[in-house]
Amino acid sequence: MSGKDEATRPTKQWTAAGGVPVRWVNGRLEVLVIHHRGQGLWRLPKGRVEPGESLEETARRETAEETGLQVEVGPQIARSSYEYRSPKTGAWQAKTVHHFLLWPRADVLVEREKRFDATRWVSPEEAIELLHYDNERAAVQAAVETATRRRGE
Repeated sequence: MSGKDEATRPTKQWTAAGGVPVRWVNGRLEVLVIHHRGQGLWRLPKGRVEPGESLEETARRETAEETGLQVEVGPQIARSSYEYRSPKTGAWQAKTVHHFLLWPRADVLVEREKRFDATRWVSPEEAIELLHYDNERAAVQAAVETATRRRGE
């Protein structure tokens, strides 16, 4: 298990869902990224799946909470699994994240969580530069391919 002995195997496994909010402006695709105040990182909206909630419901709820944007949930475009150490406990955790293509509903905004201090609509190329995590950069690439293909249908 990538160098960890049995005692350091993940003790907690959980699932998250979110996605890549996109919109077309003057024939160009834009991606919404969010800035996490505490971590100082640009990210995509995502969060823990609550009991009884579908992945799509989680993606919709988390996007509203973190960006203030109400969205329609499109197809799942990426899935990633990884392990990390909890910054609070130091324990290893295993996480699976499901990313969906997300379309805004006429820029209807609600109040967002205070831990996110900025949102920006940027080009896909800029999003890939800003985002910290490889799995999120890959999700943006998949979103661009899917959104472009759907626009051409």
